[in-house]
Amino acid sequence: MLKLRLIDGIKAVSTVMGILFILVLVLPLISAYGKVIHPLTATRFISSGMIAPSFTYGVKVKLTVNQDVKDFILDENIPSGWTVAPVDNAGALFNLSERKWTWPSVSAGETKVVSYDVTAPLTAKEKSYPILGKIYASGIDPTSVEGEHSIAVTTPKISLSLTAIVVFIILVVFVGILGAGWYADRNLDKGEMRRAIAGVFVVGFTIIVFLSISYDIELSKIVLMYIELAGIVIGYYFGARTAKEKRAEAAAKITIEHMKFAYDDDPTKRKIILTIRNGGDTEIKVDKIYVNEVAYETSVKVESQKSKEIEEFHEWKYETEYKIKIAATTGLTDEISRLSPKEKQK
Repeated sequence: MLKLRLIDGIKAVSTVMGILFILVLVLPLISAYGKVIHPLTATRFISSGMIAPSFTYGVKVKLTVNQDVKDFILDENIPSGWTVAPVDNAGALFNLSERKWTWPSVSAGETKVVSYDVTAPLTAKEKSYPILGKIYASGIDPTSVEGEHSIAVTTPKISLSLTAIVVFIILVVFVGILGAGWYADRNLDKGEMRRAIAGVFVVGFTIIVFLSISYDIELSKIVLMYIELAGIVIGYYFGARTAKEKRAEAAAKITIEHMKFAYDDDPTKRKIILTIRNGGDTEIKVDKIYVNEVAYETSVKVESQKSKEIEEFHEWKYETEYKIKIAATTGLTDEISRLSPKEKQK
């Protein structure tokens, strides 16, 4: 009796195992056999899920054809007002106005990858925009493009801390250039101010260009803005000068402040001492001294906004008028006339 029950149990277990074996191996085959594979498939990939107005992003659509088809069409629906620029049409005929790619015929098993760039308008509002599309062919109903199908437009904001950092950098550059100029000669002039302003413009422009990569700043507008601002600053600071005013300013950069006749019992050791002032922004070099139209070579450098004495040995005579003229290597000149002193009474 026990033996019969054991045999019945083994048969029951065998039956259950057989049923499970059939379910595991046969049902998947039945399911696969009954599954319908669509003749056309497409998947979209978007390079960025978030952009700023006026920025460009890339789109790729991978298309697979599972049977021979004719008049195969990819029809993309891009938001109105957005610009589409094809990058790779994968052999298709592209219709820009309708945003359609058409292949006259495609064989089974072929894969096409279409890529194009889309630029959002500057007026695009901050929200999510759908990027939809469909594919179809002659005798085949349309099917939707799968994959990524939306992009968000957002305007990155420049934080207060970032603004403070930029202002700080610009101030450091401005003060640093002025400080370097002051340290060089303990004097600040228009030349130092020009260099400081130029440095601020270069650094500021560079910072804005880099910020435009991540923030909503249009590069063409940056250039235009900087040109206009540079014109305003230069015009206001330096002013408009006529050619006559420029010549007058140049002539005023070098002057003979004082002329002195140094006496010596030996006439050959007498001197004419001149005090020269450089009123310009740069160092000048005096290389000629004319005494009554007779030229004498010299080499005296006068720093900006400073004066210097020049001694010229000359056998001057008593109560005689002497006309002195100096000339710098830059072409600047000045002249003065003085009467020599009377002879001392012995």
